[in-house]
Amino acid sequence: MKLNVTMASAPGMKHGNEKPQQDRYIVTGTPLGKLLAVMDGHGGSEVSDFISTHIKDYWNSCSEGTPKGALMEMFVRLANETARWHSQGSTLSVMWIPNNTYYAYIATLGDSPVIVCNQLTLKVSPSDNVKTNEVERTAAVERGGVFLKGYICVFGSENCIAMTRALGDNSLGKVVSKEPHVFEAKLAKTCIIILATDGVLNASYGGTLEEAKPLIDIVLEGGDAQSIVDDALRRKTGDNATAIVCQIGKLTKAMMKSGFSKETFEEEPQYKVYKLNCEECGADVPEDELKPVASKGRGFVKLVCVSCKKALNKRG
Repeated sequence: MKLNVTMASAPGMKHGNEKPQQDRYIVTGTPLGKLLAVMDGHGGSEVSDFISTHIKDYWNSCSEGTPKGALMEMFVRLANETARWHSQGSTLSVMWIPNNTYYAYIATLGDSPVIVCNQLTLKVSPSDNVKTNEVERTAAVERGGVFLKGYICVFGSENCIAMTRALGDNSLGKVVSKEPHVFEAKLAKTCIIILATDGVLNASYGGTLEEAKPLIDIVLEGGDAQSIVDDALRRKTGDNATAIVCQIGKLTKAMMKSGFSKETFEEEPQYKVYKLNCEECGADVPEDELKPVASKGRGFVKLVCVSCKKALNKRG
């Protein structure tokens, strides 16, 4: 499977002045696949800088056997390491595409969109923007937050942000969740993938089909990541704009059906534990003695019988 990847980023303009560029992105290959990520910093660029510098090493050091489990493990480590920042934070949207499979594994925290489009469907990641997601806003308030003028904040802290989930922002405590949305997506032999910061859309991205479709149209018309960023600057969204566009094959407007059928990514349980009976030696393998062997393939966990060491493959 050949991936054609383009990347672009530019600072936005607000009130006639160029904004500090706090967006970061990374596209990197490993022997097992490709890792793509975008970060949208707020309050400064230190958290997004830290993530972009360390994310590849953290990913490569994950011991969890499934791709979704490895993503969760990486986010936990990043949450712990970025807790030192009290009034700076960042979104993080990550995609892992293993070699030789048409599957992608996605984790999002914040309001940086991930979009996957094929000939029939357009899938859009949820947004944790406090203005547009009532469910997320209610959950943040129940955790002790205060919704004020489009931002979530807590008493005793001057730090207010527009998201219910982010890395950093330790002054907001448990009000801002560090738990990502994690998904699996099947890719088509011709498809378009976009990871971006919300500056390519608007300041209150809501995770809707109507917001995502114009970005796909740009690529269908022959555009790339730079085209998406240029379009945002032309529309004066007032925010920094960053985009990664990944194409498998060449999807064109002529190949599209009459209209998109929107699907939402389905969030799945993060971990599944199996109690196995070894076919080789007949031994029962207790749940707490299953020995996972790291494998970031298409979601399969290799488990080893503790009695005879026979490998047992089960879907994770």
